[in-house]
Amino acid sequence: GVIYEWYNSPAAGTLLWTGTTYTTGTLNATTDYYVQAVGTVGCTNASARVKVTVTVTNRPATPTVASANVTTCGGTATLAVNNPVAGVTYTWYTLPAGGTSVGTGATFSTPTLLANAVYYVEASVGNCTSTARAQVNVQVGSAPNPPANVTAANGQICAGATTVLTVNNPDAAVTYRWYTTATAGTSLYEGISYTTAALTTTTTFYVEAVSIAGG
Repeated sequence: GVIYEWYNSPAAGTLLWTGTTYTTGTLNATTDYYVQAVGTVGCTNASARVKVTVTVTNRPATPTVASANVTTCGGTATLAVNNPVAGVTYTWYTLPAGGTSVGTGATFSTPTLLANAVYYVEASVGNCTSTARAQVNVQVGSAPNPPANVTAANGQICAGATTVLTVNNPDAAVTYRWYTTATAGTSLYEGISYTTAALTTTTTFYVEAVSIAGG
């Protein structure tokens, strides 16, 4: 018969355990162990001990998110990890522990949401995961109605003059943003009334309503 002896050095050293398996203590750094076979009469294998390396990976920190509260108007929402670390995998869930992954990556786009939802993200390196998941609350709002009526103080002006555009019967629950493009573009001003710059050509302006509560 043969017995197996576990050591912390390739020669001599401290006998840690005798047996076919050895359970290490808590490890905080990569550690080498050595095992040798010993015959029942005390003879060891001349080829010396066999090294076993246990690689220890530092557990990643719980991620922080770019925003813990996100609002969407009955569509999708984009969630993001703040300052993602290279080499770390970020996995998204709908539960604070366990559950099935719904996505991976430093950013995650939700499916279309019709009700408020909560998502969680954890960090991992290999088999080591963060001790907790970061939470993101997604609030689903409904888009406000577009402004029903807008008037200009002077619908026709001379070149180089300005005019004031005003939303009639404004809704106190929304803010109004003014643009020179029908979609996208940069907002010129926020408010019920907008005074244009001096105009030298006929210009079309657009105004949209945005819920103050988000949406």
